[in-house]
Amino acid sequence: MDAPLWWRQLWLWLKVHTQGPAGSMAAREAPTPGMSLRRGPAVDHGARSGAAAGAPAEAGPAEAAQPGEGEAGAAERNLPGGQEGLRLRSRPSRDGEELNLDEVLFRPMYVSDLGQVMQVEHLSFPTPWSKNAFYGELLDNPRARYLVAVWRGRVIGYIGMWLLFDEAHITNVAVHPRYRGHHLGRRLMERGEELARQHGIRRMTLEVRKSNAPARHLYESLGYQVVGVRPGYYRDNNEDAIIMWKNPPPEMVPRAE
Repeated sequence: MDAPLWWRQLWLWLKVHTQGPAGSMAAREAPTPGMSLRRGPAVDHGARSGAAAGAPAEAGPAEAAQPGEGEAGAAERNLPGGQEGLRLRSRPSRDGEELNLDEVLFRPMYVSDLGQVMQVEHLSFPTPWSKNAFYGELLDNPRARYLVAVWRGRVIGYIGMWLLFDEAHITNVAVHPRYRGHHLGRRLMERGEELARQHGIRRMTLEVRKSNAPARHLYESLGYQVVGVRPGYYRDNNEDAIIMWKNPPPEMVPRAE
């Protein structure tokens, strides 16, 4: 069932005026054009992986509300994150080997992943979320869904979204700087959309910095279109956010002049 216009307007107002880590709507973007995007929670093409060196992994199989059976999806993060920028140059891995997307596993994010997720987070955003913010998203937010990209046992990227009625709001997308330039961000976005469709979602939305041309190009290539501008959305430099939707509601489709 479509959400009424008044509810969408209330939801967007809350996203703009509510601050705080996960669960609230703090907008974030990666510091440099690379793959990091953050909207609501945030999205970025940068990569967020692992906790600080030496940080112990959380015990137990706790995880966020299950996104569904099997491998849930893949994509790239720009904004909220994705936001933040896309680096198109290929980057070799630590051992000099090129990332092979066919070897990357996309699965739900678990609490035990947060050590590595926090490493990607800190490498991707000027105002990274705290580990507690991710705990809140995974354990206390029934509308949140998060996926991680794992290569050779290491989290090298992730994507998050909130599900609301028949809409999915991408909150963050991030790819570890070492693994950008291999279209992992795009794969994360695609897998995120697959996951959303499994939950009956028909529309996707996100925000991206006005200056982030590479990320906007990626989103447009995936079928997103600009429907508006949110002035001064990013708090680090008061930059405007471009609002993009895939299959937007009729009332949000720009009218031809």
